[in-house]
Amino acid sequence: MKKEVMRHFLTMKLLSQVLIVVVLTVVILLTSSKGKPLDVRTIPELPPLQWSNGCPKSAPACPPSFEGPPPLLLVSIDGFRPDYLERGLTPTLEKLSLCGIRTPYMQPVFPSKTFPNHFSQVTGLYPAWHGIVDNFMNDTETGKIFKLGSSTIFKPFWWEAEPIWVSAVKQGKRAATFFWPGSDVRINGTRPTYYRNYSGSVPFEERVDQVHRWLDDPPTDRPSLITMYLSEPDAAAHKHGVHSKEVDEALVKVDGIIERLFAGLQMRNLTDCVNVLIMSDHGTLILRKLSLILFLA
Repeated sequence: MKKEVMRHFLTMKLLSQVLIVVVLTVVILLTSSKGKPLDVRTIPELPPLQWSNGCPKSAPACPPSFEGPPPLLLVSIDGFRPDYLERGLTPTLEKLSLCGIRTPYMQPVFPSKTFPNHFSQVTGLYPAWHGIVDNFMNDTETGKIFKLGSSTIFKPFWWEAEPIWVSAVKQGKRAATFFWPGSDVRINGTRPTYYRNYSGSVPFEERVDQVHRWLDDPPTDRPSLITMYLSEPDAAAHKHGVHSKEVDEALVKVDGIIERLFAGLQMRNLTDCVNVLIMSDHGTLILRKLSLILFLA
């Protein structure tokens, strides 16, 4: 591989990341009909999430239309440090971590940045093997540039490994992605069944509600793999620092979004019918002293 990172130093240590696994039993039929575009609707009010014995209250059984292997829902909360759970601002996440399965931390890959780590999570490979070695890249042999916020990221040239949604589609299953690094790129000639080009302006509530609508689809259209990405609290931490009130506000917001996600599942009697994996890609650290780390791709 002949790619180099444009900037040859990182100012951040490898950090622990949160991995909360809420394992819930579920059933779903794999689908085969043609896909349809995502739609944006008015954001409705949902009833509060009901709890029972420390876990989201569940129905006696899953709906009849849910039969077969369970769907998998991957939720990424960007830049969520493990100790954010200790601030007392995320009651939903705290309860879910006790109700399901939680690891104290997870070591991110090097470099500990958003795109390399997210693509490692869905490929099972280190950056040197999947090709996304940084958020910004320059290939000196071809002169090609990879830059976030530009059309360069849609070039299949950079994406050298098969993510889980491509594997699912190749197996005849349906995959739906509401944002995830690489999910709007044609990789190995394949895109998710349902996807959307990234836009940070889409409200978090709308992302959750689209997940619910996918689960409302009939078995012939319903995806067996769903991903959802939240850019906070990473954005607030980069701009204001990890101990800022803006980060605290972002944590409250994200926790409310996770509550909305499970409240919608509860309304549909799907609380015990979906496998939900909540994770982060890296943490954030305030540097008191600049340390240069050379990185050879």
